[in-house]
Amino acid sequence: GSDGEVAFPKLQGNLDKVSEVTLVNRDTEIIVVRKGEHWVLPEKHDYAAKIDKVRTLLLGFEEMKLIERKTAKPDRFGRLNVDDPKGKEARAVRVTLKGTNGEVLADAVVGKKKYDLSRTGIAGTYVRRANTEQAWLGSSELDPGRSERLWLARKLLDVKKKRIHSYKIEHADGETVVASRKSPADENFILDTLPDGQRLKNKSAADGNATTLAFLEFEDVRPAADLTFPSPIARSEFVTFNGLIIRFEVAEIDDAKWVRVNVAAGEQIPVPEELAASDDKEQQKVEEEKLPPVADEVAEITAIIDGWIFQLPEFANKNLTARNAQMLAGSAS
Repeated sequence: GSDGEVAFPKLQGNLDKVSEVTLVNRDTEIIVVRKGEHWVLPEKHDYAAKIDKVRTLLLGFEEMKLIERKTAKPDRFGRLNVDDPKGKEARAVRVTLKGTNGEVLADAVVGKKKYDLSRTGIAGTYVRRANTEQAWLGSSELDPGRSERLWLARKLLDVKKKRIHSYKIEHADGETVVASRKSPADENFILDTLPDGQRLKNKSAADGNATTLAFLEFEDVRPAADLTFPSPIARSEFVTFNGLIIRFEVAEIDDAKWVRVNVAAGEQIPVPEELAASDDKEQQKVEEEKLPPVADEVAEITAIIDGWIFQLPEFANKNLTARNAQMLAGSAS
């Protein structure tokens, strides 16, 4: 190869023919395949991959030019992270792009990014094309990622606290937690199930649980049909002012908490006139007009959750199984 030449000529004009991406590093092999219009991870039961991440990687490969010849000595490959990706200390990732007929369209060990200190940003990525002993600085920023989690489309929900009117958590042992507020202008939630003679440990003690659904991503996923969902240890329901209802069931499966989610469209919550100061009222109108119709939101969320159960981050498990006592004055947690 020579300076400035296209790194992967077979890919030129053939991006739409790429149907499989394989990423091999020392810990794992990640396979992402095209299914119709979608990209999925077969190892994760064909759950959706992050389409933008796939596109960015493919474009980076297609556009890459070989800018600068680097070492051809295998004992130096490690410095650029273009050594054998299966090596014990290796940080390299071997990326193979295959066409619909199984033809290899690009195959390279992807190493470190080079940072351009004179102009802020990335100057390129070190690569070594498979079965060659020559490392190059390539012109694209390639970011293959080292774990499956980075490739899964993990976003479940993004319903911010300011939209939440109320939440309810019902435990299998009979305890119920209910918190609400009358208007989006109210900063704090009132714990409606506050036991007699008790008080909240601070005025925002019941607010944390209402933040659960903002930027909520799952940690793991599996098809609901693969198992019988056990009897839940807790069921919760979140209701927004514009009538979106989101329900969770939390159950223990193999020593981990898994959730089943469903969504529905309910009634819009009337906000009492006297509670909404006029400018807040205007602000709320503006906010609400930005939201899609509830039916559209239900359809969008259903498309993500339907037929799957999810493992959530620890903070979400904690919030979805919260108890009244945790929010009271004198409680530790």
